[in-house]
Amino acid sequence: VLAVILLGTIGFLGAQVLGGLGPGGSPTPTATGLTVPNWVGDPIAGVRADAERLGLVLDEQPPEPSDTVPVDDVIRTDPEAGTPYERGDSIRVWVSSGTEQVIVPVLIGQTRTEATATLQAARLQLGAVTSEPSDRPAGEVISTNPSSGVPVGVGSQVDLVLSLGPTPSPSPSPTPVPTPSPTPEPTLPPSSPPGS
Repeated sequence: VLAVILLGTIGFLGAQVLGGLGPGGSPTPTATGLTVPNWVGDPIAGVRADAERLGLVLDEQPPEPSDTVPVDDVIRTDPEAGTPYERGDSIRVWVSSGTEQVIVPVLIGQTRTEATATLQAARLQLGAVTSEPSDRPAGEVISTNPSSGVPVGVGSQVDLVLSLGPTPSPSPSPTPVPTPSPTPEPTLPPSSPPGS
């Protein structure tokens, strides 16, 4: 009886190995027949739930900037989609942090030419330029939008407001000299006729 069981087991294993080496087969077939889903472009929240349902362990890598993949969506996985896996396997995923961010530099006090060069060095662009009166010398930047220190995407535009200089105080108009009014002549009471 033992010999029959042993021969049956060997025959089964042999058939499995030979079947795995056939056309399209793999010498090391997965026990589950499951493959990594294509998560590229999917929100990471949904991927986490999917991985838990499939019995996979997500190894989330630090977020990477991307100009094409929206924030919190998967950029790529390792192993890639279609790779066979078994429950409990770990899958590394990279998530997008969106467009690469830079900080708006301090431009207050610079001229338009200086501010343009500063923006270019920071990989930003000059946006709309307006002017308004200010205590600062004419032509200097008095404010920006967005303000300095704010993180924005690479290539974003920054609007400038330039100073027109101090508002000139109106020249005082001469004080009008009052015209003297004529002094009225004193009126005498009518004289009484004599003998009255």
